[in-house]
Order: sequence, then structure tokens, then C-alpha cells
Amino acid sequence: MKIPSAFYIKFWFKNTLMALSTGFVVGYLTIGRIAPFLLPIITFPIFFVIFYQYMILNHFNGLHRGKFEYLYREHLIKKSANSIIKNLFGRGKLLILFLDELSVIGDIRVDIYKESLSNENIKGNKELEFLFYIKIARSARKEEDYDKEITYLKDATSIKPYDLTANYRLGNAYEKLNMRSNAIDSYNLALKDSLIDSVELKEFIKAQIDRVNRKGPCKKPPIPGLKYMIY
Repeated sequence: MKIPSAFYIKFWFKNTLMALSTGFVVGYLTIGRIAPFLLPIITFPIFFVIFYQYMILNHFNGLHRGKFEYLYREHLIKKSANSIIKNLFGRGKLLILFLDELSVIGDIRVDIYKESLSNENIKGNKELEFLFYIKIARSARKEEDYDKEITYLKDATSIKPYDLTANYRLGNAYEKLNMRSNAIDSYNLALKDSLIDSVELKEFIKAQIDRVNRKGPCKKPPIPGLKYMIY
């Protein structure tokens, strides 16, 4: 899959910044508060940034390349939906949406998504409706309302039954609810997306099926907060 250089740069910058921030927090909560004379706090941000360069490179061209390609697909959906919102409601509302999406709970973004879905320029256009079902489902996921997320993702898959993003996200949501067979079924449907154009992306989805089969559903990330590093 050909991914533009701008996405590589954005991905690197975002994750490096998150690593830097995490390093400062960890440094302050450990050495900074317990024994500040042992190491300067700046040691932790430097360590986190250096370590995370290895992780980032693995997404660019390594073990996590398939995940990186998947994240690019999510990026395209977000970019398309935001472009529509800007055209419909103007830059001001897009800025409000951007700020609200930074929070875990956000009624404003949900109102904007629902307003978009009911707009006469979108209603009835299945391609555009699909974009906003994915967006509103993502908002439900941030609030950890997985039942609601599944409802919206099912609306999306009713339009595109084999879409990679919708089914992958549906599989994730089912895992959070410990619904093993449903998760596997959704990942298998994701594999049927005719637009999958790389071995790495296909192997990434297959790895999720294998993981659930061997270990069962994954309800939480292994380290709290780690899910915010890459995404």
C-alpha cells in the first residue's frame, strides 16, 4: 500500500510527542517525587523518545507495518468526514469538533455527527453516511460505550458488509464485551475487503483472529494509557 510521506511525518511527530509527555509524567511520579537526587527527570523523556523510535520504525517497515497501513485507512475516513463537515458547517464548527474530539466524553461531537447524518446533502448518500457512522462509533469507543459502538458499526456494515475498518473495529468492540465468536466473525469479514492490497495488512487481520483463538478476547490494553501512544 502506498502511503504519502505526510502521514509518516504526522505519525512520527504525534507518537514522539506522546512518548516525550509520557516520559515526563513517569519521571515526575517516580524519581521526581520519590528520590529526585538519583536521576534528573529529563532522563525519562529522553529514554522514552529514543525507545519509541524503534517502535515507530517497526510500524513504518517492520513487524507492525500491517497495523500502520490499517491506521492510514482510519486516517482517510477521518480526513474525508472532516472535509465534509468543513464544507457543510464551516471552519468554526470543524475547530469545535477538533477540540471536542480531544476529550474522552464529548456531547458536542456526537451532535455534529448526528447533524451531519440528517443533513439533506448526506442523507441517502450511503458512502457519506458510512463515514459518519464510523466517526460516531469512534466517539462511543472513546467513552467505552461498546454496546453503542457496535450499534453504529453495524449501521456502517449494513452499507459496506466487508469493509476492513468497520469490521475490524467491530471485532475490537466485541472483544471488549468478551464476545469471542462474534469478534472472530468480524475479523474474518474484514479479510474479505476487496480493497486490501498488501500482504502485511492481511497478515495483521489474520493475527487478530489467531490471537483471539489462542488467548481469548482482549478487554484492556496491557499497559493503561498505551492505547493513546499509537492511536
